[in-house]
Amino acid sequence: MEPIEFKPSLSECIETLAKRAYEESLRNCLESTEISKELQGRIKLLRLFLESADFSQLRAECERWLSKGRGVKLILSLMNGKSHIKVMVE
Repeated sequence: MEPIEFKPSLSECIETLAKRAYEESLRNCLESTEISKELQGRIKLLRLFLESADFSQLRAECERWLSKGRGVKLILSLMNGKSHIKVMVE
């Protein structure tokens, strides 16, 4: 499964972006006549992330870099059945 990339900003935190991506994926699933394994995997990964992430910590880390004028990119992937997030400062 492809990793999911998020680019939070000071006006949209990682939790907001993840919820939006999850809702969009669910909507695509409901509207589709044939559900792909990729879409199923994406929904599973986003659900795991939303249920287990420490959004306060992630938000604080992103805001620290964003307030310094740096860009932040978060890469969400599945490792050993758990969501894994990598924070990259641009």
